[in-house]
Amino acid sequence: RIMEDIKAGREVDLDDVFQASKPRMQVISPVLNRIRLKEQRDQFDTLIGEWSREYDLTTGQQEDLRQWLDARAQENADNFESLINNPETTFIDMVRFGREEEENIRGVDRFMEQQLRGESLERYRTDRLADRVESVQDEANRKLNRLDGIVELDPQQEDELFYLMARGADEYIPSMDIEGMTGAAQALERSERDEAIRNSLRPDQQATFDAFLEDRRREANEDLQEVGLRLPEDW
Repeated sequence: RIMEDIKAGREVDLDDVFQASKPRMQVISPVLNRIRLKEQRDQFDTLIGEWSREYDLTTGQQEDLRQWLDARAQENADNFESLINNPETTFIDMVRFGREEEENIRGVDRFMEQQLRGESLERYRTDRLADRVESVQDEANRKLNRLDGIVELDPQQEDELFYLMARGADEYIPSMDIEGMTGAAQALERSERDEAIRNSLRPDQQATFDAFLEDRRREANEDLQEVGLRLPEDW
């Protein structure tokens, strides 16, 4: 039925298209996975070379790191295969999978801290924390700028919301030294962050933001409708 609707130019749900395409994706998923594994391993080669120079890794440590990274890449490949072959998997699940892949690789910090000693370990911790602080602040500033462009935040709100967005960032950890941050420092889940941000807005700002989100969904849906598709209900 879905193929008939597509051929007839009738509007169809994006998730329905994904479900209809899944059998073909299942057939070619081994090839897709081999491509993904090769790309990840190429990236890992660059990382291993960089860290070998910066933290004086021995040949054995380089090999251990390569094996750890290869194992994570294989886990991601296996998870991808499971998602593709699961009849319950939705289009949204596939979108979320990319985020989960990144989370899996982030565990390399714990691995490296077990491998390094002395000055190399301290240098690694300092460098990684600085990288993460920069990433958190960049993410918070980017999201704050977008929100300010929608609801026109006042200076007090900007400070409060910057720290909320920092605490909800992917790379955030409570031990980070974020300039000017006082009070609660625990990391926030996405739902907690979003609720706290909404509570920081005035009623008129909340209404403006809600209207913006609705407009974004409508515009995205209109773009898809031009090619005969529509967004999933839980988008």
